[in-house]
Amino acid sequence: MPPARAVNGGGPATAAAIDAPPIPPPDEAEEEAGAAFPSPDVLTSSAPPMASREWFNWGAPFNRALDTFHRGEHEAALREFDQLAAAAKDPVMMSRARLMAGRALLELERPREALARFEACDIREYHLADVCGWSRVHAGFLLRDWAAALDAADRFLRERPRSRFFRRTQFKRADILYASGRLHEALESYTRLIKRHPASEFSDAARFTVADILLELGRQEEASRAFWTLWTDYPTSVYAPRAANRLRELRDAPVKPGAKERLRRAIRFEAARWRKSAYLEYTSLIDRLKSGSDEYENVQLKRAKYLFAEKENDSALGLFNHLAESSKRDDIRADALLHVARIRARTGPAEDTAAAYLEIVRQFPKSPIAGRALYMAGWTWYDSGEYRRAIPYYERLVKEYPRYEEMDEALWQLGWNHWLLGAWNKAEGAFRKLASGYPGTESGARGRYFLARALMKQNRREAAIFELRRLPLDAAASYYSVLAVGQLNALNTPASLMADAMRPDYDQMRDGLREALTANLDPAGLESVFGDPESLAAFRRAAELLGLGFYDDAVEELHAVRRDRNSNPRLIVALARMQALAGDFHGMFQIARMRFAGELERELHPGNLDVFRLAWPEAFPAEVKKHAGEYGVDTSLVLAIMREESTFRPRVRSPVNAIGLMQIMPYTGRRIAALLRAGDYETGQLAMPQVSIRFGAWYLSQLLYKYHGNPVLAAAAYNAGPRAADRWLSRHGHMDMDEFVEMIGYLETRNYVKRVIRSMAMYQVLYSGSSTLTAAPLSRPPAPPRSNINW
Repeated sequence: MPPARAVNGGGPATAAAIDAPPIPPPDEAEEEAGAAFPSPDVLTSSAPPMASREWFNWGAPFNRALDTFHRGEHEAALREFDQLAAAAKDPVMMSRARLMAGRALLELERPREALARFEACDIREYHLADVCGWSRVHAGFLLRDWAAALDAADRFLRERPRSRFFRRTQFKRADILYASGRLHEALESYTRLIKRHPASEFSDAARFTVADILLELGRQEEASRAFWTLWTDYPTSVYAPRAANRLRELRDAPVKPGAKERLRRAIRFEAARWRKSAYLEYTSLIDRLKSGSDEYENVQLKRAKYLFAEKENDSALGLFNHLAESSKRDDIRADALLHVARIRARTGPAEDTAAAYLEIVRQFPKSPIAGRALYMAGWTWYDSGEYRRAIPYYERLVKEYPRYEEMDEALWQLGWNHWLLGAWNKAEGAFRKLASGYPGTESGARGRYFLARALMKQNRREAAIFELRRLPLDAAASYYSVLAVGQLNALNTPASLMADAMRPDYDQMRDGLREALTANLDPAGLESVFGDPESLAAFRRAAELLGLGFYDDAVEELHAVRRDRNSNPRLIVALARMQALAGDFHGMFQIARMRFAGELERELHPGNLDVFRLAWPEAFPAEVKKHAGEYGVDTSLVLAIMREESTFRPRVRSPVNAIGLMQIMPYTGRRIAALLRAGDYETGQLAMPQVSIRFGAWYLSQLLYKYHGNPVLAAAAYNAGPRAADRWLSRHGHMDMDEFVEMIGYLETRNYVKRVIRSMAMYQVLYSGSSTLTAAPLSRPPAPPRSNINW
């Protein structure tokens, strides 16, 4: 018999407020490290928000037992829950206590006793009956009592067909069959489930197990094919390397993938943004493809672009030159020549680089690459500080290639180069075209703001004020609207991102949205919000899971309801608010962004405040208030950084291995932990909100001290590092802050700073009603940066 398997089922910060001593530079290189974040197979718990307990008349003894459980005192909690179950007259309260007693026993690794408790809480009317049922299945599996586990699974599937645990139990039933040695039945079950649910989170584990079963049954060719399919078609799965190991163990494997399968694997790596893995896979294909074929040239172009992105100039240049000389396809030749010029721009003189771009335009005048080449020719001179020489290229691009896909950027560059030369009237013309040609977009807002600034430069004050006032009316949640409010206040023309009065059209908002945004979420009054019994029952189930402390399962329950009933706006809003109570601020943010995108693009006024608050939630309020206050950082800046770094996902990991809410690199985390004397720190703790927020707030305090309380410079340094921010400041520190941001050398950091400043202002307006935005400093830094932190 094979062994049982584990299957997945404040106030503004100022220099005076921050006592920041100098910090020594790092003495070791950044390393990519970090703990794995496990995905539990059974109910998980965390300290429950007290607000959710108040919804249920559980009584003080039950709440005390919950607190004991969540403190990790499981023996004491077991005694308390058993006593409550024995004394309970209400069968639902009895079941609730037995469920929690079973959970305590699982924590104590006593699955047999846990199974008995779960068996005793089988009350169908109780809305956590499916939790009890799933717990029986899981306890039986842990106990290796295959007969009991299979019986519990069959009963669950028969009685709870609409449960959120239904699919998980189906896969677990197949696991039980496999673990108990019933291989043919397990194979049939897994195969059927994979076909029915190919994208399930359990399917990759099932695919691997199917291949293992085929091996055990002596069907080596089929097993080999199954392992290869897992390796080629699901390359980012954790089971792909395991499949590769199995194949190495199989001598003379009868099935091997061809070039098409390897190409499919590479494409799937690329789609998942596993760029290095895609490059290595493409490289392995070169000898398998016919030289000169379309597939061969496409693969070579992809390899060259990867090397270009990694700044391996010599290797990339060799590939691009070969394609430019040998390819029969104009699109590949033009693309290759464009990249050859871009590589030369990194080291060569601007004159030669611009000439190379113009040669591409001459050879391929009708190609989309021609417009890009003209843009890059202008950029070459702009990046060299030769603004006057850049202008003719952008003028030609606007005139000859009106369908250029990034025309808004071309118009911006045309206006901005005139601006940098002090030609305010010419800059005005380009910015006016940008504003009128791209209404309702960030590019249009950018054009309108600098149109107003160009008018101010020409002493046309009233015309400038007119344009500035239009920005918050068009889109309150825009970086340029924030700047416009700052400019208007500087002109002694009081302004705010939020209008003074409710707009009449809010009264006609569809589908009862207004009522849903303000409805009481107390379960006793939820019928008016939901309207259908199944959604109401699921919502109540999520609420109780939250109250019991099963955070992850409460969130999963909410997600399941959202998927099943996503057309009811009242339900959507109630779910968003509930997810915030559950601590799932990312889910709340996602709902707002997807369901209310149109409303978020409108003017902000008292009638739609609640919609905007869904998109800018006060996430993790206790931790933010505590640590922002501790280090003298404005809470709005901490929240803005968190929103733009991680969209409130505590466990998220970036492609460069930054971890957690504040996206802190492992090495940076260790440095901060040492300075804060956090002796028991481990890298995996960056996935914990309290650790990430504390470390992020401390680091922000150091950056604010360094840059004299300027949030623009602090945000730039947070994203790109203080050394890069210092470099930009030394070059452009003579500019006002709105101009400085446009000169930030990294596109990613430039856009990041804009998003942070926008979000910081939104938090100030939404939660404090501020009209004087500290998020929009327009003046230059008062002094050179301090040297307290440079990492």
